[in-house]
Amino acid sequence: MPTTASWLAGSTIAVAGAEYPLGRAVASSFASRRVNLALAGVDGCALGSTADEVARIRALHQHEEMPLLVEADVATPEGVTSLKQASLASFGPLDAVVHVAEVGDVAMLLAATSTMLAVAGQDLVSRGGSLVVAVLAGPWHGTDRARHRTE
Repeated sequence: MPTTASWLAGSTIAVAGAEYPLGRAVASSFASRRVNLALAGVDGCALGSTADEVARIRALHQHEEMPLLVEADVATPEGVTSLKQASLASFGPLDAVVHVAEVGDVAMLLAATSTMLAVAGQDLVSRGGSLVVAVLAGPWHGTDRARHRTE
């Protein structure tokens, strides 16, 4: 029976919302596996910190592949398309997307999830891929950036 690490080897996984603590944890959990990682988020500085953490973990496991960074807002069709195209150009088609959203507004969450499904979902489903949505609501989680984008 293959291990999780060998089963995932060679997969291309996008982590949208990688600048948030949960997104960073998800990206870090994939870092020790031989997967192609595309990290997306709206905060380039925090996204860079996540990439540094992934690189540190990969170095410990003697993996030299660096994650792809895509500064994009996946709550918009343009942001999802940017992530999808950048990942395709660097690694090939996506096998899975983990969408971490920090929101204080349910309508915004539904819109962002619908956008991700509309733009990337059909490709994933047709290839047997996965879309995972993780939601953290409220200011206790980290920052309150999501609320400010809707005002």
